[in-house]
Formats: sequence, structure tokens, C-alpha cells
Amino acid sequence: MATAKCFSLLSRVAGWKPAINGSIDYCLQSLLEDKLDHIFGFLVAAGFPRVLREGTTVTKHIADEGNKKSVIITVKSDSDEAVIVDLCTREPSTVKLSAVETDDL
Repeated sequence: MATAKCFSLLSRVAGWKPAINGSIDYCLQSLLEDKLDHIFGFLVAAGFPRVLREGTTVTKHIADEGNKKSVIITVKSDSDEAVIVDLCTREPSTVKLSAVETDDL
């Protein structure tokens, strides 16, 4: 599940709404004061960029086989790769991050 979608769902829960809204307000206030320390948190909350992390459901694009649904197990940011597991075959594979796209729920 995309991080922005998680924030969106949590903000609808009465117990989480004040915390999520407060965090977003804080990020916006920082931007208005020309402080960029919290820009990443704000962009993640807004859904850009889509953050690939463990447990994210993705679609792997394969030229000969079409699209395959997978789950990210590990992200290797130093090599721009991820270890994913195919949801049908349960086979792990290592792919470039550019070869996968997050699924919207």
C-alpha cells in the first residue's frame, strides 16, 4: 500500500486524524517559512513520490509475460534494486526499481 494511501486512511480514523493533520500542518507551515527540512514528509503525505518499501504491492513489467503482481521484500537503494516475491508463484527475484510500479488500492 502506498504511504500516501496509508496516511489518507489513517486521517479518517478519529484517533489518528489530529496527529496526521497536525503533521501536515507543520510541514506546510515550514514551507511557508522557507524551511525545506520537512519537504520530504509533505511530499510523501501528498503521494509524491510513491515510496517503495517492504510490503508494498507492485506490478512487475515483463516484456514476454505481461504484468505480474508482486510484493517488495527488500529495497536496495544503493543499487536501485528491490527483491520482490511473485504473488502467484511465490518465487523471489531481484529487479530494478524502474521495472516495478506501485499498485493503487
